[in-house]
Amino acid sequence: MKEIAAAAIGAAVLLAGCQRKQVAKGPIRKIAPKIIRGQVYQADGTDPKAMISALLKPMGGIEAFVKKGSKVVIKPNCGWSRTPLQAANTNPQVVAAMIEICRAAGAAEVLVIEHTCDTPSQLVFAVSGLKAAVDAAGGKLVSAHLRNLYQPISIPNATKLPEAEVLTAITQADCFINLPVAKNHGATKLSMGLKNLMGAVWDRQWWHVKGLADCIADFASVVIPDLTIIDATRILLDNGPKGPGTTRQENKMFASTDPVAVDAVVAGLFGVKPSELEYLKSAAAKGLGEIDLKAIKLARV
Repeated sequence: MKEIAAAAIGAAVLLAGCQRKQVAKGPIRKIAPKIIRGQVYQADGTDPKAMISALLKPMGGIEAFVKKGSKVVIKPNCGWSRTPLQAANTNPQVVAAMIEICRAAGAAEVLVIEHTCDTPSQLVFAVSGLKAAVDAAGGKLVSAHLRNLYQPISIPNATKLPEAEVLTAITQADCFINLPVAKNHGATKLSMGLKNLMGAVWDRQWWHVKGLADCIADFASVVIPDLTIIDATRILLDNGPKGPGTTRQENKMFASTDPVAVDAVVAGLFGVKPSELEYLKSAAAKGLGEIDLKAIKLARV
């Protein structure tokens, strides 16, 4: 397997607040995440904790990502007032399992943060089951609806999005885990890992104006998870991203440090080719990961 440093992570972080003062040069995170290009793992089952543990084992275990005393940020996809059976959000039991695994590794703090689409966020967190699950697992749930929770960043070599405001918690995390659900999406065909990062930005509506596919790829070039785990235990097949729509029980989860490759593999659950996803093609063109299924190594664990 070829280890490569995550592409184009040299985003300059502006000073706190939204005033444009002197630009602070440097990456948005202390340590650049590393990508094992083209390597994706798949677990099948009905026990989320066992599935995540199985996915992590060939990657060096959770200890490869979470050290004792570290601050972990988990970004689920939980934008909608929908129940787990409606598959519009990451299954709360998957989030709870991830929290428990991180805490067992000695994480000092596990933040679960989301900028919901439906409001109020407290209702979304209650209906989705996320709050109860996070509380029971010992995590801390944060609603990202205040602008002071974000900091401006510049995006070098951007195609459409030269700057954005990203959640400060992500820039300060020792480990950033992207934990989306796999589902249909009316604007991008599918929503998986890369699309889920939109929930980490303040003004996502502007992306629709500028060009959604390129904005997703631009943002992903500087906001790079250490680990992406895609929840495909139950998937939403149509009327996404919110539903309600047709769902299918898959009992699968996928993990990778390559955010392009894992999206490319999971697209197959929907009968979609990676080349049909414009944002994925744009991300691959930027060197953010492997899109060619023939070059991707899928290991079932």
